[in-house]
Amino acid sequence: MSAQGELPPFKIVAPIGRNYLVKLIEVGNESHSLRAFVRGGEAAEFFVPPGSYRMRLAAGRTWYGEEVRFGPATTYAEMEQVLSFRIEGEDLLGHEIQLAQVRGGNLGKHVISASDF
Repeated sequence: MSAQGELPPFKIVAPIGRNYLVKLIEVGNESHSLRAFVRGGEAAEFFVPPGSYRMRLAAGRTWYGEEVRFGPATTYAEMEQVLSFRIEGEDLLGHEIQLAQVRGGNLGKHVISASDF
């Protein structure tokens, strides 16, 4: 297995006021490859094995635990774009995602149910 510094980076920046539970789901076998909590107003960086992934989000203000996540106000979404993480020669090709709503942004998402998360 590769050391973290030898895997493509994945940086997630969360807007102030909302916390996120982020999951990367490997395309093709639907296995969960990354599960991470990102606090609002902060950035977190991870390293992801090469492959193609779908990103799912659970979001809210206050974390109550895995069973109820952010309580009844939890919102769930899946990003429309598949994220590809690659190693090409010496280059580690990852992603940086800004979760804030941005006019003219390039990440589409659709609402999913808690059970689809």
